[in-house]
Amino acid sequence: MAHAPARFRHLHPTIIMSAQIPSTMQAIVVEGKGQASIKEVPTPKPTDGQVLVKIHDVAVNPTDWKHLDFFGKANTILGSDFAGTIVAKAPDANTSLEIGTRVFSMTHGGFYEGVGAYAQYLAVHPNGLCPLPKELSDETAAGLGIGTYTAIFGLFQKEHLALPKLDPNTKTLPPVDESKKILVWSGASNVGQYVIQLARALGMYVIATASPRNHEWLKSLGASATYNYSDNGVAELIGKEHPGICYAFDAYSENNSATQCLTAMDHSKPGRYLSVLNPGPEEHKANPNVQMSFVLLYTLDGRELDLFGLKRSKEQCMQDVRYFGELNAEEYVPKLIMNGILKPAPLHLLKGGLSAVHEGLDLVRTGKNSGKKVVIPL
Repeated sequence: MAHAPARFRHLHPTIIMSAQIPSTMQAIVVEGKGQASIKEVPTPKPTDGQVLVKIHDVAVNPTDWKHLDFFGKANTILGSDFAGTIVAKAPDANTSLEIGTRVFSMTHGGFYEGVGAYAQYLAVHPNGLCPLPKELSDETAAGLGIGTYTAIFGLFQKEHLALPKLDPNTKTLPPVDESKKILVWSGASNVGQYVIQLARALGMYVIATASPRNHEWLKSLGASATYNYSDNGVAELIGKEHPGICYAFDAYSENNSATQCLTAMDHSKPGRYLSVLNPGPEEHKANPNVQMSFVLLYTLDGRELDLFGLKRSKEQCMQDVRYFGELNAEEYVPKLIMNGILKPAPLHLLKGGLSAVHEGLDLVRTGKNSGKKVVIPL
């Protein structure tokens, strides 16, 4: 192996690093269901083609509190979304990303021992990292991962809504085509906001549900019509006022939202419905013409998956891993942001580093972050 530049020191004879990395770090470690605390744990070493990221900022997603409350896997590290800087590389790391590169991404925290974003360092495969342009802050980038990629996978993958993939170099919005309707349930959610913007950039007529206080914001993102999801008969009203809805993206996927979406959709021709949780067979009865699927980014672990009713072989998961890598290689999300097509969600910043994680989990758990992304600088 070629000699490392003099400014780099060696953590291990075969691992190149940018500075002395501590042997231990602080992380939010799960102790049981609903229980987690800051602990001192070994700093991970990049192996098997990995790089080591020093984490600067993290975000809070519903999946984070759900993994803590429902799984509570002891000795796992919580956290999914992060932004940071590459500080070390395994010798077999096959990547053009250099030490010192700022990146963002997500990981499956709270499930595998030693893997999670709520920590000072994270070892990760580089194809799962997207480089950041200098114009995007770490705080903004930390909140992009799950929200943007759930929207992208759900809208464009052939097994889901199968819409044409938006060109990341797009700089202007096409006219709205009212014949191409999509219903976005829970449009003010982090995922919902990105779905609205991407669908609008495809020229689709976007109908979104949300609390009334968020309606004007969603219209500024590209929604043509907005409805209060809690109104009685709202699904029937949407279907009546906007006949011919063939696509629905359910960014909530709880409390009967699947049935509401299917009710609002066209009942005379085929359609596609996508949820972020596994829809039940009973809900399909509301509209048998609709193909139902749900997206879980846990496939990006690249391992065989059987979780929340979703079963995927290792090869199926690896297909998602490759797609994810392609998106990151072309800097898909940053380009859309820099071109003005995507607006990052407004941030709710919390001070206190890792000690603020529980406050952030409570905000998202209780829905008090409506319309905003909870981000914690470390």
